[in-house]
Parts: sequence; structure tokens; C-alpha cells
Amino acid sequence: MPSVRDAKNVRWTVRRVWWPFGTWLFDLPDYDWAFILGLVVLAPLIVIWPFWLLARFLGAPWTLVVRRKRKEVRREKVNGWKGSQQRMAEILEEARTQGSPEAESGATVY
Repeated sequence: MPSVRDAKNVRWTVRRVWWPFGTWLFDLPDYDWAFILGLVVLAPLIVIWPFWLLARFLGAPWTLVVRRKRKEVRREKVNGWKGSQQRMAEILEEARTQGSPEAESGATVY
């Protein structure tokens, strides 16, 4: 995951969202019934995931997660792999030089 340090020596990171279904399935307790329940719920998501990923490479928007000191600052949606790569580089450069990157026009911030 690409990261930089700003003028105040604070670490900024930017990454793409590769698993869009959240992390709650990975945080289930270690009970046998919870493991089985997790597998039952996870199976359809694993079947859907390759199609979701293919759509991203064909131009559907990627979600970028910007973090400062390991805390999420914001999310942006950027179209295409190359577009998200360029936006990640821009955000990191802005964080390195200014310390607080702002969203470029055309990026959806939520």
C-alpha cells in the first residue's frame, strides 16, 4: 500500500477497496456454528467477487480509501484502474507537500 509522510511526519496511505462486502465475516467468534454460518454467508460472495473485480477492470469506479494516522479521512470513487492509479499518486503527492489533500474535481467524495 503506497504511503508518504507529510511535513509534520504523519503517515498518509491510499488504497483501493478490493473486497466490497465489509470485514464483519472475518470477525466472527471461534464457535463451530459461527464458522459454518460464516461459510454459508461467504460462499455466494466468493462467487460474486470475480465478476465485481472484472467490472472494476472494465471501467467501473474504484473506491479509494485515504487514511491519516491509520484513521480513515475520506473515500473517493474514481473511474478505471489507470484513473485510480493517477488519483492515488496525486493524493499522496498533495499529502507529502501540503499535508491535507483535497479532492480533485470529478472525484466523488463521501
